[in-house]
Amino acid sequence: MMKRAAAIAILIVALNIVAAFVGRGSFLHVMIALMLLMYVVVPATVLALLAMVVARWRPALHAVARWLFVVALVAGSFLLSVPPGILLLRRDIAAAKSYCDALVPRLEEHRRMHGAYPEKIGAVSNAADRPRLLVRDTFYMSNGVEFLFSFDNPGGMFNGFSFASTDGRWEEWD
Repeated sequence: MMKRAAAIAILIVALNIVAAFVGRGSFLHVMIALMLLMYVVVPATVLALLAMVVARWRPALHAVARWLFVVALVAGSFLLSVPPGILLLRRDIAAAKSYCDALVPRLEEHRRMHGAYPEKIGAVSNAADRPRLLVRDTFYMSNGVEFLFSFDNPGGMFNGFSFASTDGRWEEWD
C-alpha cells in the first residue's frame, strides 16, 4: 500500500511540474485546471462517497471508492500547477518587456544613422535571442517615424502589453 501511495505522490509531483512548465499560467492552463475540478474531481468524489456508503452492504465497492478518490486526487492536484505556472508567466512577461526595453537604444541609434526607425525588427535584433513571448516578428511595428512593441498576455483571452515610442511607457490592454 505504501509503494502505491508513493507512486501516486511521485506521479502527482511529476505531472504538476510538467503542467506548470507547459501551461505557464496561460488562460488554457487555468481553464483546464478548473474543468478538471468541475468535471472530474467533484463527480469522482461524489461517486466515491456514494460507493463507500453502499460498500457497507457490498464490500467489493471499497476498492472502487479508493480508485475514485485516487482519480479525484490526481485530477485535483492539477490545480497545484497553476500558481507556479503563473509565476513563470510573470517571469516571461518581465523578460519580454526587458528585451524590448533593451531594443529601444538600438532603435534610436538606427533612426539617428538612417533617418527612420527600421521597418523590420531584424535590423536591430537577432531572432534567436528573443524571449518566448516574442518568437514572431509581429511584436514590433513601425512606420519609420514611430514604433510600437506589442505582445499577447497568454494569461488572458484578449490581453496584452504594448509600448509606444511616442509615450515611452508600457500599457496593459484587454
